[in-house]
Amino acid sequence: MSRSAALWGVLALGLSSASADVLDDPALAKAVGVSPLTGRLTLELEDLRPGGDTPWPLSLRRSYLPGWGDPHNHGSAWVTLLDARLVPWQDGFLLLEANGALRRLAPAGDGWVTVDGRQAQLERAEGGFVLTHLAGRSSFDAEGRLVRVSGQPSLELERDDAGRVRAVRGPWGTVAVERDDAGRLLALSADDGRRVEYARDAAGQLTEVRRPGVRQRYAYDAQGRLTELGGGLVQVRYDDAGRVAEVSTQGLEPARYAYADGEDGSLTRTLTQGERVVRHVVSNDLRRIRVESPTGTRVTELDARGRVVREVRDGVEVTRSYDAQGRLIGVESPAGASRFVYAGPDAASPRQVRTPEGSWTFTYDAQGHPTLARSSAGSTRWVYDELGRPVRVVAADGATLELSYDASHRRSAARLTQGARTLERKVQRPAGIFGVTTLTQGDDGRTRTVERKPDGSLLVTERDSAGAPLRALRYDALGRAVERTNARGVTRSFDYDALGRWVSVAGAAGPRLQASYDAWGELEALRDGNGNRSGFAVEDGWVVVDEPSWGERRTRTTPARRTDRAGDVELESRFNERGQLIARSLPEGEQRFRYDAEGRLVEASGPAGGLRYAYDAGGRLSRVSIVGVDAGVDYSYTEDGRVQRVSYPWGSVEHRYDDAGRLEVLDLGDLGEVRFGYDAQGRRERVLFPSGVETRTAYLGDRVAEIRTTRGEVLLERRAYTYDATGRLTAVAELEGEVALEHDAEGQLVAARGPDFARAYRYDAMGNRTAVERDGARVELEVAAGNRLVAQGAEAFAYGPRGALTRRGTEDVATDYRYDSLNRLVAARLPDGSEVRYGYAPNGTRLWREDAAGRTYFVPGASGPVAEVGADGELRVGYLQGLGLDDVLGAVREGAFYAAHRDCVNSVTALTGPEGDVVARYRYTPFGEARAAEGGDWNRLRYTGRPLDAATGLYDLRARNYAPDLGRFTSPDPATYRGGANFYA
Repeated sequence: MSRSAALWGVLALGLSSASADVLDDPALAKAVGVSPLTGRLTLELEDLRPGGDTPWPLSLRRSYLPGWGDPHNHGSAWVTLLDARLVPWQDGFLLLEANGALRRLAPAGDGWVTVDGRQAQLERAEGGFVLTHLAGRSSFDAEGRLVRVSGQPSLELERDDAGRVRAVRGPWGTVAVERDDAGRLLALSADDGRRVEYARDAAGQLTEVRRPGVRQRYAYDAQGRLTELGGGLVQVRYDDAGRVAEVSTQGLEPARYAYADGEDGSLTRTLTQGERVVRHVVSNDLRRIRVESPTGTRVTELDARGRVVREVRDGVEVTRSYDAQGRLIGVESPAGASRFVYAGPDAASPRQVRTPEGSWTFTYDAQGHPTLARSSAGSTRWVYDELGRPVRVVAADGATLELSYDASHRRSAARLTQGARTLERKVQRPAGIFGVTTLTQGDDGRTRTVERKPDGSLLVTERDSAGAPLRALRYDALGRAVERTNARGVTRSFDYDALGRWVSVAGAAGPRLQASYDAWGELEALRDGNGNRSGFAVEDGWVVVDEPSWGERRTRTTPARRTDRAGDVELESRFNERGQLIARSLPEGEQRFRYDAEGRLVEASGPAGGLRYAYDAGGRLSRVSIVGVDAGVDYSYTEDGRVQRVSYPWGSVEHRYDDAGRLEVLDLGDLGEVRFGYDAQGRRERVLFPSGVETRTAYLGDRVAEIRTTRGEVLLERRAYTYDATGRLTAVAELEGEVALEHDAEGQLVAARGPDFARAYRYDAMGNRTAVERDGARVELEVAAGNRLVAQGAEAFAYGPRGALTRRGTEDVATDYRYDSLNRLVAARLPDGSEVRYGYAPNGTRLWREDAAGRTYFVPGASGPVAEVGADGELRVGYLQGLGLDDVLGAVREGAFYAAHRDCVNSVTALTGPEGDVVARYRYTPFGEARAAEGGDWNRLRYTGRPLDAATGLYDLRARNYAPDLGRFTSPDPATYRGGANFYA
């Protein structure tokens, strides 16, 4: 392009020169494709989304279709809604749709009908033509230009005297089409301030698309074909036949395309990208496509209209069938058959849907909005205003959602009513999209502000009712999170490469995690702040993950089978036609899973035991029991689905609720009642136990300010909490004195000092301790590859092939640990030679513990363990849990109820007996080490409300065991990176 042409493009469209804060859109690289049918470059992008905050958003998209675009719109190579039209062709028409699709219309009676794509009828009408289909009607003028769309949403295209679109009107307002004096498109501008601008070269081709903070750039060859996107981000080369021969993307292996005609008229397109080869074979009639790739083979068959009727992927076949109106009426798959039934020939949406999972029946209003949906779970109803906006939704459980809108049709308020409890959210918005939007939640006083800036960036801030920050998120103009600050003031920043891929996250101390990609754009490795590298690859159908914490793991998956290899262990899982796990073969034995006719799990059993499940007529869980042990939990429910009665091995508990639907009373029968009170935000602020002991919780915004336990005028327990401006806990005032806490910029605890202890900690880049000072005595720690702790002073640590701690201690005094094939702790041999053993259900729930004294079973409840029983089912200890996770309220022992009192992290700090006297006290360091434990040791539920094994000093935190003296887990996180970059933290 000449300098003058470039200058014309900038000046004519009012685009400022590119600056550092304007981002090249990486969506270009992701959107580029090549049609296996024609070898043509395919590209579709969204330019503008007017009405994005209303019930009728419109996506104005731009599709690459050389020769079909209007030079006065987006250039001859691009098609949008502005170009949609009817083109005379042979004895009928070609319909050019807004998405660039071309449909043939053939004569039929007095009009025409589509012969491919969705079914539609075209008829002459006053002033032009009308196209009718199930989704609505489209009107065209006498020249075949689109002027009106009736549907969801309805649109009007206003044209000037030359027939060019100058405005698009919809229920959300108007999109102005700005043009220069020659009629060439300059910009699209919506009422709410959304805007996109265009520049073109001397030949009239579109060269730049600009939105706030973002641009897309294009270059063409002499034939008007795209050759460059994103300023060199993507380059395209063509063969002599005009088909795409190569697509080169920055940082990736070039994708090369070759085409060959078969003797049967088929076309084979071969994509070669380095060592990877993908082959498309298209039949002569274009109705059968076979794709062969390194991940498997897929065959797709189409009917005469181009609809998918059969698909086979790696031996699994799915078929689809359609009615005379072109609507989907059936899907057949190994999981079963699905059927779709319509009310009549003009209905666009199904009246009834039947699938292997259940059946649904729908009712619609005259505009096609759903007003009623029925299933075995109940009914949901919708109500709309005269503009078709949803204003009321009533769910199957009776919950009601009411919606309000402002003058611009944007949602301004939402009111959710469940029983007598109401949750209300209000939204205050600026006139346009720029400025500050404030969302206020009525029940808890939280506010959320969203500031959209003219440069396209976004800042989201959440605060509690006291104004304390809860979270802050900053997004760039591409909508990517670039910075996040949590409630403790810890900030993480995120960086991306030219292709829009995340490449690093950093904290105050530097990089935490960095990503690298292979030449095909696949994630190749993650490297943490300590230099630990995790590699990812696919080898001969195996997904291979090799990282220093877990070691190498391999997985191969098919619809019916999954094989996992880790260290010296191989596991094989099998699935039924519904995709449900039915068996898992382990070195120690077989796990089996049974389901009822409704697909609900009824038994999961394995070598160490299992669990059985039963359900009531409404499909709700009615019983959980341990296989082979006479112990379980029974549930019954109120008519609206809330828990009404729970029968434990130690007794039955009735649940009663207040008018707001909150749990108000737990009636323990002869053991008395536990009563609850709530503040205006619905948080529990009062628990009154059968003995008359009362615990009260005061809040400062979302944070706990004080927990106080009294018996009459006698103060039994008290903890008051102080926070700094970033939300970090700085002090805890206890009855025995104050504990002071200090944190570093990463939010890590570096010092804790109380009346009876002192701790100081130092960390490496990944949060591993490198030094600990206990009451003045300093110990150095050594961390090796994979963030494994290998030494603490004179104590050494050893690990197995899958990263689990197998030994800790000195040469003379040590504890050994043994794990099953799923990396769960199954035995610990203590320094005195005694052994503790554990057994688990297939879902990972710890079922039992065994030592020289015998075996104890742990009966699981919905929120934590509810009883400990012997092998004969005899009760040893019972636990009362509330409705939240690990919501420990008390224990039952020898027919008496002992109330549990907790701190702000759910740790049990005291037990009071039936007469209200304190019978046990527990004090902890911040990481859970016991500072003091006074009273009987029969209560296992301690730090964070989880069970402590006093023999090993480990806490059962469900998926893993936690060592409080180390402040870390003894095995790597099964969730891997989903749980954080340090698998032991």
